[in-house]
Order: sequence, then C-alpha cells, then structure tokens
Amino acid sequence: MMSKLARSEICQKCAECCKEFAMNVSEDIATRFKLLEHPKIIVEECKTFDGSFYWIVHFKIKCSKLRYDNEKEKYYCSIYPSMVGDENRPLMCLEYPDNVPFAEWSGDNEYCRIIKESLKRIEV
Repeated sequence: MMSKLARSEICQKCAECCKEFAMNVSEDIATRFKLLEHPKIIVEECKTFDGSFYWIVHFKIKCSKLRYDNEKEKYYCSIYPSMVGDENRPLMCLEYPDNVPFAEWSGDNEYCRIIKESLKRIEV
C-alpha cells in the first residue's frame, strides 16, 4: 500500500521526510524519549481542541535506511530497493504523507514538497 499523494519522481529527489521525521506516541513512550535528553530528539506535548493531549517525537536524524544514488541523482530506501516489497517498510513510511493530519499540513510539514503542492491545489 503506497501513499496516494506521494509521487516517486518528487519523493526520490527530495526525501526530506527521511532526513528528519516525527511520530505520534503514547505519554509513556514520550517520557522515555525525554529521558534520553538527546539534542536531536525533541518531544512535543500537543493539546487538541477538546482539551486532551497527544505527544509527538521529532527525530532530527536521518533514517539509517536512506541512501543516495549519485549516478541517478535519486534517494532511495535500502529496505525497499524496488517498487515491489512494501511488506518490509514501516507503516509510517508507506502511508506518508497520507497519514499526516490535515490540520498539520500548513505547520511543521512545510518541508514536504508533496504537501506543499497539495495545498496549492486546494487553495485555488
């Protein structure tokens, strides 16, 4: 199941979502990441409209599986060497950017070219 929004020619030139990424986690997991006190792992507590909370862990670290092919001038995932074999990729990778909540598209996800292009089409 590959993202409906992602276009491989754009993603393979960009790969910003693999150079730094974020994920929603439980409060317990967020607390564990906070305890690491690592400057490239940032835990954010977010409040929803109804007053409840959720936690996001931002990893300012490149994915260890991201590779760059100098000859083809493209990024690729070493877990996923061809268009076949999705079963080995994490779900958050397979569904990105479809799994980004719409409310966040105009915020922290400015680095994603797919989301920027989608927003331009919506605004017109």
